[in-house]
Amino acid sequence: MFEYDKILKSLLNPNLNKQQLAKLIGTQSTQFTSERTKLKNNYSDEDLISAYTSFYFPTNALKLEFLTEHLSEQMKAEISKTHILDIGTGPGTYVFAASELFSDALSFTGVDESKLMIEQANKLNNEYFQNPKIGFSQTLPNVDDAPRTLIFGNSINEMGMPAAFKIIKRYNPKFIICIEPGTKDVFKDLLALRKKLLLIDYKIQYPCMGQGTCPLEGIDDWCHQSIKTSLDFELESLSQVAKLDRKVMPATIHFYALNQIEDKSGKARIIRLKKNVKHAFLWDVCDENNKSVTLEVPKKLFKKKVVKQLEEISSGICVRYTIDKELENSTVRVKTIEVEGVE
Repeated sequence: MFEYDKILKSLLNPNLNKQQLAKLIGTQSTQFTSERTKLKNNYSDEDLISAYTSFYFPTNALKLEFLTEHLSEQMKAEISKTHILDIGTGPGTYVFAASELFSDALSFTGVDESKLMIEQANKLNNEYFQNPKIGFSQTLPNVDDAPRTLIFGNSINEMGMPAAFKIIKRYNPKFIICIEPGTKDVFKDLLALRKKLLLIDYKIQYPCMGQGTCPLEGIDDWCHQSIKTSLDFELESLSQVAKLDRKVMPATIHFYALNQIEDKSGKARIIRLKKNVKHAFLWDVCDENNKSVTLEVPKKLFKKKVVKQLEEISSGICVRYTIDKELENSTVRVKTIEVEGVE
């Protein structure tokens, strides 16, 4: 999505070499998982912010691109008529991604409490993107009647669901995008937010196929997307040195529209790619009635070229299928199937 060499030149500390960046990224990765109490260290050190920007900024941005691939052209056009506000923007991750994906939007604003993150975001805009519609601040903008799209990118995970809901109530946006880590705990938070939003006239457009109760509610399971992508050569090299894979990224992505709903009749969404057996793919899907079922998809239905494509798909995409036979344990063998983006 971005020109990686220009990102590296626009870091707060552009003199860090690959080994130094990889070491700092390793420190951050530990903080994101087992040492979350040390996370604030990320926001007060130029080198750590530079490392984050070199690695997580360009890869996290791909998650918004993934979402837009699953939105209708009409929905994308509607988002482009709003002011886009990124809460917890970091170095401007989803501001810059949105500016590429919704270039006609009225404005793009990123908010982050970290002064150095805002400095990094401004440096990226001044030296690389140079977009006059982009701005950054440490404080939330004033409330007005302007149409807005709110983006929460890895920020509900930090601020908590109640704080995020308070911001939503404050701005009453037309659209809400949540892009959070693909973990069980985060899913529970987003499920709680989903309940609250459905009560105030928001309709979930992605990933849910219906507006009813989530089939995973109350059980020890969760729904997330697994995003498979290719990386710039230098970025892939950095990930290898850091020993962190960003070619497959789990994420929990939800998208809401105020008083709008799109027809998804006859469709189901893959919520988990299970281990394949020799003769078939095994996919957990959620259908238009919010019912979870496992599909056994015989590989003999496809040409070899298509089988290879299906081996590389991401969870979170839509399918249409007909049933050949009902099996045990809420599993069905499909007779025919159409997979979004695969021909």
